[in-house]
Amino acid sequence: MKNLGAFNTHFCASVPYSLEERIRLSYTIAKYSSEKQISYYETSSAEGTDARSIAEYGNAKTLTNSINKANQRTFNKLLNHNNSKFYLGSFVDITPKFIKSNYKEFENGFDIIHENTTFQFYDGNRDLQIDYLSQVLKSDGIMIFTEKMLQKDMNEYKKREDIKNKLHKLKYFSQDEIEWKDEKIMQAILKYEVRVGSLINSIKRKFKYVYMIWNSSNFYRFVASNNKDNIERFISLLPKAYVPEEFCYEENLPKRF
Repeated sequence: MKNLGAFNTHFCASVPYSLEERIRLSYTIAKYSSEKQISYYETSSAEGTDARSIAEYGNAKTLTNSINKANQRTFNKLLNHNNSKFYLGSFVDITPKFIKSNYKEFENGFDIIHENTTFQFYDGNRDLQIDYLSQVLKSDGIMIFTEKMLQKDMNEYKKREDIKNKLHKLKYFSQDEIEWKDEKIMQAILKYEVRVGSLINSIKRKFKYVYMIWNSSNFYRFVASNNKDNIERFISLLPKAYVPEEFCYEENLPKRF
């Protein structure tokens, strides 16, 4: 909790049991780094809560980015070690050439990259986006995808949103605040969200091993790699997710596709 800034506190209040999942994933990555130091990049992760925590409690060097100067200030204020870097700018700037010129400690690529609800703010072409981000992933690396997903039946999508608002968000926000956010923010990103099956196909186009590891309402998390040993070790380190059944719509997680 000491590493949470304002944005990620707001996110946890908005997505049911995302705080528990944040802890679970960071714990797993820290354990994964126990055999050797790893490099970790998390896209557009506000004040870099997870990246800072992974580098603090694990054996990792991390990079995160945000276009918001307030997030940079919070990152610097909360940082209590020398193993995390922050880039003020978009994830599209993070190319092999840029890394080599500005962050030489990562010039060989990242062991783990976490696309954290980023793609949905830019475009709906996941094939292109995954190809682009993979430029800075090691050949045996792991990529994590966290996204809000569309459903085949948009009535199902809305049902999940209504349950989330009633049973979770009303604990932290007023009805007026929820309605304002739905109108001003959520509708804006809706056009770039994709269906679960579409994202799975895009990931499988690039990676041989793909697992769904978490679901809460319309939010999903996947991990993928082309290295069987690395991803199986990662999956073996994952504690069981905690999401009450009223928010979880997937069974037998993690499951491979």
